[in-house]
Amino acid sequence: DDDECTLNTHNCDINAVCSTIPGSFSCNCNPGYSGDGVTCTDDDECTLNTHNCDINAVCSNIPGSFTCNCNPGYSGDGVTCTDNNECTSNTHSCDINAVCSNIPGSFSCNCNPGYSGDGVTCTDDDECTLNTHNCDINAVCSNIPGSFSCNCNPGYSGDGVTCTDENECTLNTHNCDINAVCSNILGSFSCNCNPGYSGDGVTCTDDDECNLNTHNCDTNAVCSNIPGSFLCNCNSGYFGNGTHCEVVGHNRRQGRDYRRYQGQRLINHTLDVARSRSRIDCARLCITNLSCHAFNFNNNGVAHNCELLSCKMDDSPPSDRVIDTEWNYYDVQMRIEE
Repeated sequence: DDDECTLNTHNCDINAVCSTIPGSFSCNCNPGYSGDGVTCTDDDECTLNTHNCDINAVCSNIPGSFTCNCNPGYSGDGVTCTDNNECTSNTHSCDINAVCSNIPGSFSCNCNPGYSGDGVTCTDDDECTLNTHNCDINAVCSNIPGSFSCNCNPGYSGDGVTCTDENECTLNTHNCDINAVCSNILGSFSCNCNPGYSGDGVTCTDDDECNLNTHNCDTNAVCSNIPGSFLCNCNSGYFGNGTHCEVVGHNRRQGRDYRRYQGQRLINHTLDVARSRSRIDCARLCITNLSCHAFNFNNNGVAHNCELLSCKMDDSPPSDRVIDTEWNYYDVQMRIEE
């Protein structure tokens, strides 16, 4: 019996196995091939789904067999594939200002708050320009990478999100002159010099009303400057309050007398009836803290006018007066028009 397989006188396909049988031979296609042995055709296990590749692998047909290769994002021999965590292995391409999130076989990139982009490229959002900040209207917004900061304007206090006006006047943080009035305004303050002073409020200089001729002293009076104001004193030979001075004439005279007062009575006056009457009334009004600027009275049909010039308590009356500790003594000066 001839061994056709050994003698290679068979007609089996190159992708078949020749087997000797008594008086003949048989042909059987190799694994991965199909046919009658004389003709064998490659089986595509990938198409036929007869492979054992992992679901996350790619099956590739090769003559008589197949290969398995894990998909990108997976590792293994192709039959078994495990997801790669690109985020923890730092094999991702996310921007430094993005968050990497692992997903099966891949990863995703999302820009951090305060940034915009596709995650691979992230650009800082300028919340101040975009007006997406929450700074107070009285605060300054400053952009910083990925966020912003709020700082209250000068004259305001707070965290920048809420700013409250500072009252520099009550806090005494102003720089107004000591002779100025501080007025609080929103976010600041103003300084205005007191009457009698000039300047910008931060520096106030006393006005010399006498030299500036802004006083109202009588022409027969002397103007004396004092801080923030002035004084008027009638010249010698004139009487009045300084803003109104009159010369003593034949129909006017200055009166002066000391009065002892107890209760509501004035006693020991020594002037004649008409002048005594006027002095008593003026003095009484003076002593009782009332005014006696001028008043008329009638004595025996004759009209008189009394103007009180001064009235003050005097602890040391003239020596010709009777001193009695029971009484209060007043120096009363007046002018009587007869």
